[in-house]
Amino acid sequence: MRYIKSSIDNVFAKYQDYYQAINGGIDGYYENTILDADIYEIIEEEPIACISVHKTRGLTSLVVYTPYIRDYSLIFSYIINLPFIQNILFTEKDMNFLKNVKKHNLDYQTQSYNFEVEKEITTNLQMEPTNKKMHKKIINEFGQFIDYNNMRLSKINSFYLEENNELISFGALEPLRLNKTRYCLSMIVSEKYRGKGYGVETVKFLIQYLQANQLQVNARCYVLNDISKKTLLSGGMKITNELYKIENFKNK
Repeated sequence: MRYIKSSIDNVFAKYQDYYQAINGGIDGYYENTILDADIYEIIEEEPIACISVHKTRGLTSLVVYTPYIRDYSLIFSYIINLPFIQNILFTEKDMNFLKNVKKHNLDYQTQSYNFEVEKEITTNLQMEPTNKKMHKKIINEFGQFIDYNNMRLSKINSFYLEENNELISFGALEPLRLNKTRYCLSMIVSEKYRGKGYGVETVKFLIQYLQANQLQVNARCYVLNDISKKTLLSGGMKITNELYKIENFKNK
């Protein structure tokens, strides 16, 4: 068994098929750690699998090609012994991966929660679509949030809530690249207006907008961010799976 450097263009369709087959379990952040990572194919006489290796998150995916699925455990063992694999990030819904993590007694922890919606959500809150004239004002108020999420306001679908010339909240909807009908939502409330229910209603507005356009929605929340977790749950979302991390497992 050996590996060769590849590119996401060569295996993109395989990733689409794979994550649809396991019913997602993937959010915008996790998707980026796969698609923006280094891609390698595992070779015997021909390609049998592909992996993504992110510069900080390490191994973020393993897709074994259908004719070789019976060899999943052997391929997994080969990959985790590669010298450049130190960290691992994977979704709870990837059952074969999780099974082999447990088989190798690797210590994994929850990194974040993935949220989805299973019911119709409505709200009376009315937010405005972000236009170019509002970009500077939104960046001045929520610039740290926008930078952290690598957002480009001109490239995403976003909304804002403003009263008396003061920004109250901002919400963004970004399409997943592996599923164009599913959007990942994110939002923030101005510090002055926190604790007044605007976060929950902003989440509901974003969900309502997507549902009105027959689109799916998910969101991600870091495991220690209890405030965001409560906001998303109160907004009608449900935790459907967890994202797990394994760090420096060869040094333990």
